[in-house]
Amino acid sequence: ASGRLAAVTPFCDAPASIPRLPGGIQPEPEAVLALSPDLVLATQLTPSATRDRLRSLGLRLEVVETASLPAIRSAMARLASLLGTPS
Repeated sequence: ASGRLAAVTPFCDAPASIPRLPGGIQPEPEAVLALSPDLVLATQLTPSATRDRLRSLGLRLEVVETASLPAIRSAMARLASLLGTPS
């Protein structure tokens, strides 16, 4: 579903054609808002204040847990469901 991405962090393994957001795991909320995304993905490493600000701007935020292999599997299935793609 990379063609549906509005932007990624500088650390993401994504095609170079996809814009990179400044801030890494702590993106600038207003920069995210300017992209008008349907869904914003974050990890548990994204500071809670940043996640709260993104939500307060009315953005739909999904926190992806990646602390273990089972958590990664579960996150992949959840993302596939959210994106309407096969898992």
